[in-house]
Amino acid sequence: MHFFNIDQEVMELEEQIRLLVNLQKTDLSIDKLEGTINDIPKKIEEWGREFKKKEADLETMKQGLETLTRDLRSKERKLISTNEDLKRYGEKIYKVKTQKEMVALDHEIDLTRKEKDRLENRIIELMEETENLSLEIEKRERELNAEKERLAMREKEYQEKLSKNKKELDLLLTEKNGIVSKVRKDLLALYEKLRKNKNNLAIVPIKNEACQGCFMTIPPQVINEVKMNEKLIRCENCVRILYWEKE
Repeated sequence: MHFFNIDQEVMELEEQIRLLVNLQKTDLSIDKLEGTINDIPKKIEEWGREFKKKEADLETMKQGLETLTRDLRSKERKLISTNEDLKRYGEKIYKVKTQKEMVALDHEIDLTRKEKDRLENRIIELMEETENLSLEIEKRERELNAEKERLAMREKEYQEKLSKNKKELDLLLTEKNGIVSKVRKDLLALYEKLRKNKNNLAIVPIKNEACQGCFMTIPPQVINEVKMNEKLIRCENCVRILYWEKE
């Protein structure tokens, strides 16, 4: 009868350890899923920020084009006025009566011709700048429209992935609740404490005579005690629960 009680205790502890191992596997899967679920909205938001920045850059370019266009129109109007001044000076030549008036008129004509040359050169530059900028804006608009379509598709895919992950998470949480209901309260409390303080790993196997939590060597006597399952054994270094994986 005494041996039966020992065997029963060993079997119960083996079952509790098995439950803790399965609970940890489930918790790790839950952690991974929750991380993915939390990351998806962040990624979508990041894409949105990047796209809005590109839209803002495009809008800045359009405003720059408007400024160039206004400057071009202003210079064109100024050139028309300058040409009219030259025409008027040309007509005035025949009305000049004195040498002094002729010198003054020649000076005005020279200044006006220089202004005309300056305006014509600047108009050519502005026409080139506006044309180049217009082409660049058209290119950016095409790229943004294509990117907008790609983002819409990616967002749809990620929303579908999010929905699928949430369903998987619900199943895992149900599975976890089923396991938790079978674990002893004292062991569950220890498991949760270790999981919180030990990077989500509360129970680890022994492999190659080493704890798989901290990878410190486990003495042979302790390994034998873990194999026997007569009591709960914890790593002396990292205090995680140890178990033996049967081959």
